[in-house]
Amino acid sequence: MSRKPANVLPSPGDSFNSVVSSSRKSGKSAASMHDTDYRDSLRYRNIYIERQNPPMELMRQAKRIISRPRASPEMDDRTAQELRDTARKLQNEGEEEIVQQLAPHIIPAMNKVPDQRLVRNADQQWLNSVPVSLDPSILINPLPLPKPKPDLAFGYSEAAFNHNQLGTIDLLVDDQFGRSYTVPDQKLRFPFLDVEFKSQAKSGTHYIATNQVAGAGAIALNGNLELIRRSFGAESFDFDEPQFFSVTMDHELARINVHWLSNPTEGEQYSFHVEGLSKHLLDDANSLRALRRAIKNILDYGSDARLRKLCDALDAYRQRVISEREAVTTERDQRNMVQTEPQPERRRRSRRAQLPSYKQQENQSRDDLQVEERGNAEEYQGDGPQENLQAERRSRRKQTTARRGRSRANVPTKAMRSKRDASAI
Repeated sequence: MSRKPANVLPSPGDSFNSVVSSSRKSGKSAASMHDTDYRDSLRYRNIYIERQNPPMELMRQAKRIISRPRASPEMDDRTAQELRDTARKLQNEGEEEIVQQLAPHIIPAMNKVPDQRLVRNADQQWLNSVPVSLDPSILINPLPLPKPKPDLAFGYSEAAFNHNQLGTIDLLVDDQFGRSYTVPDQKLRFPFLDVEFKSQAKSGTHYIATNQVAGAGAIALNGNLELIRRSFGAESFDFDEPQFFSVTMDHELARINVHWLSNPTEGEQYSFHVEGLSKHLLDDANSLRALRRAIKNILDYGSDARLRKLCDALDAYRQRVISEREAVTTERDQRNMVQTEPQPERRRRSRRAQLPSYKQQENQSRDDLQVEERGNAEEYQGDGPQENLQAERRSRRKQTTARRGRSRANVPTKAMRSKRDASAI
């Protein structure tokens, strides 16, 4: 296939690059997994296939999961021989024949899912998934990755979660477009196993199949990371715990991969990785037994240990959402109480209220006169002639009358008060 460079963001005055970019976009809506440069498109999103060595502890746990012995009987020699014969007959057939004739004997869950908490979906595109974003360092404008469309994918049904947990899953969406981090095809919840079948006769390869599972695994890991980030914090993510498995298979060989998320150093981004875990030849009885056992163990791991951790994270996320909403409600109520509290009334004091009224001044003058008369009577009683006493009283009445006249002069008239009040307003 010819190598086509990714589109470059045009500069403001570069009309030629703008035309080239537009023509490429109109001819191709998404990167092709069959192109030799497809892994560059993955790299732009920090998705890598066997790019760096995975954590040793993660590989140990992944191998322990797929190789765990089972209590159920293994595949007998007769069944193994029949599968080998079937595989030989399929070398010239297409992918559909491999899926129908070979896969059900290796993946029993294709016919019946062993646990009601698990669910499978076949050939359904992940249209509802949140895509993995570009690395911020990328300055070009590459084509988007195609939406995954697994030949067979396993996740969780509604029976795996209680009522509250199902409601919490609905919150794990992209705020901008409403797409889900954890329900990519509107049926599977938290997918953990992707199986891709290929036909060598139709130019199908494990290389292309691995390109397919890399995109699906990155979306699933990104959803798990988002849940942990919202519940316990991203620093609590267990980078040594296997989160996603995939199987690529043709008539001759099956490969099991483990998908893992890197622990970024400061200033770096999370990256999504695919690492080969085991290879199984389909013309060997022991390899067939190991492959069948590994797939059963992955399904058991998904319905047991992995499911428990997801439920714990969902419970923690729900409690965090409730606490945050209660805090917002309490703050709003307190703010409303402060706004609705009665404010002390400010009384406007004017000069008119401060000045005593005419009646008040007249009463005060009358009281003063009575006090003076009583004092004079006590002072002059029996001490002098009657004439002197009367003259003194007349003198004091004149003083009181004069003082009362001055008080009336100081009281403003009604017209003056109206004029003054209007000026004050």
